[in-house]
Amino acid sequence: MKPVFIEATTIPDAWFQCLYTLIDESQKPDGAVRRYTVDTGSNPGADRIEFDLVTVHIKQPGVRPLLPQIPEHLNLPPVADEKYLAEYMPYLLSPQKAPGEHYTYGERLQTAWQFVIDYYKKHGGRTNRMCMEVGRPEDVFFYKDEHGSSPCLRLVDTRIMDGKLHWIVYFRSWNLWSGFPVNLAGLQQAKEIMAMEVGVEDGEIVAISKGLNIRDYNIEVALMRLQRETGARLDARTE
Repeated sequence: MKPVFIEATTIPDAWFQCLYTLIDESQKPDGAVRRYTVDTGSNPGADRIEFDLVTVHIKQPGVRPLLPQIPEHLNLPPVADEKYLAEYMPYLLSPQKAPGEHYTYGERLQTAWQFVIDYYKKHGGRTNRMCMEVGRPEDVFFYKDEHGSSPCLRLVDTRIMDGKLHWIVYFRSWNLWSGFPVNLAGLQQAKEIMAMEVGVEDGEIVAISKGLNIRDYNIEVALMRLQRETGARLDARTE
């Protein structure tokens, strides 16, 4: 494995740097990404270009806009818009689960949400205890069903340092093109709510994943966003 560390200012900056680094590394035969055909997953049979492991440190994730803005002259559709983000927030914060859904992030996060806030208010921030686990041991058994699914977001670890609330999040698999910006924008807004309720300032985000990828159908549009030649040869290591 070849771990990658990316330091960014804002969420859009983090998205662009991850996209740039992934494409750049994919043009190296010994780069820090791999190209492979999915055996099982959300798109079996499709190709992914994926970081071996990436850590993204975002220093000012609360700076608006939270979503990447596509330059107009590129004539590309937006990665996401504010309306979509607003519709995503109940999924992230509400404990409600629709019929047939195995899980929602909100259902999992709400289990610990208020306890974490109350604990920090009562005991202070000098503790390593307040880790909100989204994944559960039994989630793996959802895959007994061919169409089963389990959370990509596995945990939200929290830390109060220098009077600010910081979140460390881990994704087992992560769509860089569209999932990354919406997930982080949503988590950032949730973090702001928690910070306000605890009575501290909003802080940083560190995001970690061993599955941050772009799918084959996003490669050309990613090259266009980076203003690279479309159809470029990507010599990423293959499995």
